[in-house]
Amino acid sequence: MICRVGAGVLSMLLALPCAAEPSLQVSPSRVEVDLFFRGAGLVATGTVRRDCQIVLKLEGERRPAAYRRKDKRGLLWVSTGSVVFDALPGLYMIAASSDSTDLVRQLEAVGEGFGALRRSVSIEQAPPGDDGFVFDEFLRLKTLQGFYAVRPGSVAFSDRDGVFAEFRAEFRVPPAVRPGTYRATLYCFNGYTLISKTVQSISVEKTGLVRVLSDVAFQHGGLYGIVSVLVALAAGLVVGMIFRKL
Repeated sequence: MICRVGAGVLSMLLALPCAAEPSLQVSPSRVEVDLFFRGAGLVATGTVRRDCQIVLKLEGERRPAAYRRKDKRGLLWVSTGSVVFDALPGLYMIAASSDSTDLVRQLEAVGEGFGALRRSVSIEQAPPGDDGFVFDEFLRLKTLQGFYAVRPGSVAFSDRDGVFAEFRAEFRVPPAVRPGTYRATLYCFNGYTLISKTVQSISVEKTGLVRVLSDVAFQHGGLYGIVSVLVALAAGLVVGMIFRKL
């Protein structure tokens, strides 16, 4: 009897560290991009200790990005140069349970946030210009397009028992998101000290006709160009016939 009790207590003690580990699930884990894709909502849920503060990051692969720099000349905007970023994430969203002040210090502790992103990227301009201004404008553009976001206080908790709590956060993926692998990272903090880090991958994939057209464009560029011209001509003829009837 004593041996059985001892074995039961031992199994409970061994299970505690596992139960204390945070969990993270992102649904759906696979986003399908088809002809009718208008963006997607992702829901991150999981379990952490009740005394944890949460920072959730959704990030895409880092790739070079090139843009045309434009300046206003009178009433017109004209191209005046080029800007090349060596490596930037296509998607960068952060949701947190803490307020703005605490979130800034927590992001600094793990090397995340817009400030860390600026320090990690190299910018080449031709002709040379103000890198800080260019990055701020890029950041403003990506935020307006829905690719970048930092949202303090957007993670909701619900009690599970005296030790653990469940959390929930939502992300909105914009319609123009690129196919690829994205990573959701769960940071758990006690104050400004990182306690744990958990990662889950999400895939964005083209499906149906979108995938077929993409494959043809990359593998058979000439054929794709001819088909595009024929489709444009056919559309023009149809529109012309409609207007003649009107």
